[in-house]
Amino acid sequence: MSLTNLRLQEHLREAITWVDKGFVSKEEFEVLKYKMFLEDKNQEDEVSKLAAANALLKGENARLKEDMQMGEDEHVDCSRDGIEYSRNREGTVYNDEFEVVGKWCYSLCIIEFTNEGAKKHFEATGRILPH
Repeated sequence: MSLTNLRLQEHLREAITWVDKGFVSKEEFEVLKYKMFLEDKNQEDEVSKLAAANALLKGENARLKEDMQMGEDEHVDCSRDGIEYSRNREGTVYNDEFEVVGKWCYSLCIIEFTNEGAKKHFEATGRILPH
């Protein structure tokens, strides 16, 4: 149980005592309980966002380390949808015929296809290119 949940339980127990002694009405108690629940929910959401951002940064750090260890003419696999792609240190993405098809977006870990690269990708996967 998290420290926040323990504090919430402590506050709720205190509030129940106040209701029992008549210092606080049941309606006020319910409002307090609801506000505390929302506060806890918002804190959980913030923790989740921070954890996701941390995971993204860890992944980005690992990719940057990998890129730093790459030689000038080495390539990293960044295949997508069963189609072979590779990228160089600068983030230029190539298909298996060594044609430039786009740039690697480090923050999202996706290929930003050129128009021609997107057309070839959709043709290779058999999907219809959106207009």
